[in-house]
Amino acid sequence: MSGVCVLVPSIALSMLTEFEVGVEMFVRFIEFKDFIDELKSCSRVISYVRHKPTNDILLQYNVSLETTTGEYKVDPKHLDKIYIVALKFRPPQGVDVQVKPNDLLIAKLTITWGA
Repeated sequence: MSGVCVLVPSIALSMLTEFEVGVEMFVRFIEFKDFIDELKSCSRVISYVRHKPTNDILLQYNVSLETTTGEYKVDPKHLDKIYIVALKFRPPQGVDVQVKPNDLLIAKLTITWGA
């Protein structure tokens, strides 16, 4: 099993506030099936996504995940695999819509320091 996989709903620059060196971020969209395969290879999956139906669909694909309401901070000493997971549409406020795999936009975020 590989390291920790982290799911975030968006790229927040506050994830990087403790760094004084240059940072480069590369975002690559991936297919849902590839995403599930990558998550299953992780030793631990932590979701910062607060949309319960989005997390629930991952559970349907036997991805064991921990959810948290905290704020994710990147630690360059522990290179997590970071995935951005978001809906393709914005549901009405306060409404938890059912989510299907093709409703999700998924991207893998790669961060390098010293750019």
